[in-house]
Amino acid sequence: MITNNQLESNDLGLITAMICIGFEPTQIVKKSNVIYYVFVADNLEKYVDDYWHGKLSISAISYYNQLKIVKTTIYGLIGK
Repeated sequence: MITNNQLESNDLGLITAMICIGFEPTQIVKKSNVIYYVFVADNLEKYVDDYWHGKLSISAISYYNQLKIVKTTIYGLIGK
């Protein structure tokens, strides 16, 4: 959900896509054993809409490499 130019998501695919296109998470938050990535930027809504409508184009190898990093981060935080 995007509010005030802020996206908080636990969707692995969306998180990975946002990082691949250049958005850096401002926070990674653990709530009841669920990890949320928080992004803050003016133009998030356009990219999130493109992602959900299948219009976002990302390099497959970049996506795969970033997915591994995101999963490693999440699994590391869940264990704490």
